[in-house]
Amino acid sequence: MTDLLNELAGHGIRPQRGGAFRHGDNATTCPQCSAQRHGANKGKPCLSVKLDDDGGAVWRCHHCEWTGNIPGRRAAGVGSFRRPAPKAPIRRPDPPVETPRPDAFLSFFDGRGIARDVVEEMGVYRGVKFFSQVGEERPCVVFPYLRGGELENNKYRDREKNFAQDKDAERALYNFDQIADDVLIWVEGEMDVLACMTGGYRSVTTLPDGAPAKLKDEDDPTRDSDRRFEAMVNAADRLASVRKIIIATDGDGPGGNLAEELARRLGKERCWRVRYPEGCKDANDVLLKLGPDALRLMIESAQPYPIRGVHTAEDFWDDVLALYNGERAVGLTTGFDNLDPLMKLTGTGLLVVVTGIPNHGKSEFVDQLMVNYARTYGWKVGYCSFENAPPRHIAKFAEKIIGKPFFCYNDHRRLRMDEMELEAAREWVRHHIHFIRADDDAPTVDWIIEKSRVLVMRHGIKALIIDPYNEIEHRRQPGKTETEYISEVLGKLRRFGENHGVDVFIVAHPTKLQTNGEGTAEPVPGLYDISGGAHWNNKADIGFTVWRDRSILPRGAKSSTLVKVHKVRSKELGRPGAADFEYDIPTGIYSPIY
Repeated sequence: MTDLLNELAGHGIRPQRGGAFRHGDNATTCPQCSAQRHGANKGKPCLSVKLDDDGGAVWRCHHCEWTGNIPGRRAAGVGSFRRPAPKAPIRRPDPPVETPRPDAFLSFFDGRGIARDVVEEMGVYRGVKFFSQVGEERPCVVFPYLRGGELENNKYRDREKNFAQDKDAERALYNFDQIADDVLIWVEGEMDVLACMTGGYRSVTTLPDGAPAKLKDEDDPTRDSDRRFEAMVNAADRLASVRKIIIATDGDGPGGNLAEELARRLGKERCWRVRYPEGCKDANDVLLKLGPDALRLMIESAQPYPIRGVHTAEDFWDDVLALYNGERAVGLTTGFDNLDPLMKLTGTGLLVVVTGIPNHGKSEFVDQLMVNYARTYGWKVGYCSFENAPPRHIAKFAEKIIGKPFFCYNDHRRLRMDEMELEAAREWVRHHIHFIRADDDAPTVDWIIEKSRVLVMRHGIKALIIDPYNEIEHRRQPGKTETEYISEVLGKLRRFGENHGVDVFIVAHPTKLQTNGEGTAEPVPGLYDISGGAHWNNKADIGFTVWRDRSILPRGAKSSTLVKVHKVRSKELGRPGAADFEYDIPTGIYSPIY
């Protein structure tokens, strides 16, 4: 148990003073948020920590929603995966019998500058609720969360700003029914929604769970599965049609974190950001201190959310300092020691071009990279793969995950995976791999980008694989050359990746290559050998070839593969060079050759 306690301490998780962790459920302060809380809340044991019998642990903070785990001994082995605990069924709360709004209750909103008719319009009323933070029932404000006129959830707030929601209710967006297609204002908290409505706006919403105390790192495997944003997933179809989103989260640190994560998930190209007047930190603050005219001026003066383009150096200075101080990862390991000096991914919008002769293992190697990134960083990956039917593709992933053949192999020493191992692979693939399929017609690039945005919204994918390029439906305009068209396509994919923090892989076949004669090895193609011109090299952030020497017969179940990196735009992410791998034919697994 000492090793487990040391690992927990490495995450900043320690027992409260004078206490000790025991098997089962424990509670302590949260290293992510407790230090930033005020007064007695600093010492509240808001982090639940459960130590299991396998020597592992899971934790969750009830304030900032920080979650994580340390796998147990039996859970950490290859092919050993725990089925996630089933979710409790969604329960809709019963509509209230009464919605009292006594004068003293309405006076609270008067004191915040919020119109009484807005309080009544939104169905806000006085209620009583048990608050676990203080261990007692208290009078409170009740904010009903409706969807299609039906009650989905209730949010409760007492005078000390403790919050609660209905147990097992669906996470929903507040004021969902008034979301409009043209403009949506996104604030932080129900009071700010009411403030904006008092200022004359109706298309205003908020998440029910507040802002994160800390923006999770890009390589944090829990970032894309944060339950705080579950309401966005449930409203994904409705949000997809909104053309402009004005982000007006609080002007403090957590509010900035929330704004950044909202913009990443919604797409920065349709997001705008307000600037608060000096001395004001949120919409309700502006309404109360400066009045409705100032609130409207602030919202109408919102600026486009920064997207890669023209900026001053000052816009980037915080990032420069973070990079200088080693606070930002400049590249994430590929999982291969021999490949890391040549290339690394970032999950922030790289355009990666992969080429190679057909049947030389391009797709298999990309799959191996994605399995490595999913295992190491928790990545979720979107696949638009035309040459792999999903059932066969999933079988290939199962082989790489479990380390055994999916099919019966002619070598009796290579045992096929059993049904329990296949079920474990199923759970892994279900969590990490998502497919884009056009069953009737070949899709266009615009169609692929549209579906990929849905995967970002719903699953938080960090990589998109398009394999191969030649299977896309190309609708080149009359008079436009192939070279110009390819430049346009690659530009669209790059912008999608940058705006959504997704590394985009595009696999492209080379033109027919000439060999030096019968029995000789086929040449190693480069990016300039791809049909359509030099833009494949010019536009790529990273470009590499996967190649096998067919003149050398495989050694039993093994064959050798060369990965040649032709281009890396940023020197901190790698350099041109080559790495050798051994390819295990029965399982599709690549291993470095040193």
